[in-house]
Amino acid sequence: HPADFGFKLPPSVSYEEGSMFEPLAVGLWATEKAALKPENNVAILGVGTIGMMTLKSVLAVGITDVTVFDVSDFKLDMAKQFGAKTVNSKDPKIFKTYSDAFDVVFETAGNSVTTSNTVNLVSRGGTIVLVGLPSKDENILNTNLLNSKEGVIKTVFRYANMYPRALQLVSSGKIQLKPLITKY
Repeated sequence: HPADFGFKLPPSVSYEEGSMFEPLAVGLWATEKAALKPENNVAILGVGTIGMMTLKSVLAVGITDVTVFDVSDFKLDMAKQFGAKTVNSKDPKIFKTYSDAFDVVFETAGNSVTTSNTVNLVSRGGTIVLVGLPSKDENILNTNLLNSKEGVIKTVFRYANMYPRALQLVSSGKIQLKPLITKY
């Protein structure tokens, strides 16, 4: 394995935490691509592993107004413990309640329902960051609405040189991964 692709864990970081650095790096890259400003309000659609890491990353850069949408009460409860507002989105009609509400919308679920709702949720001049990979290649996006909002779409496939930053943030305690580990 090339040394350039290896990162030594500091003694304060467990192997269990180290195993979460790849999804954390994706969340950090998504956050960086979003070019967040402190006053932004953010929505994260889906708080599985990548969504939770995106939440941790968004909070680490100082965003305080974060709303997460998911269908799992367990995941929503965990996100609430970290400081997010939560919305159970089992009924997709709930998204209409939040039309034009968010400066930045992260789609991390990889779901066609959440992907199509990003355009409804984003505010005028806002940014959508597509992180999740839907199981089907074609998804519906209302491009007329997106154009009228002058919205921006950014995409994330993996991460880009985020491991050193992940190490620094976890080592310093700015991002804590232990609360995410539910079984050892």
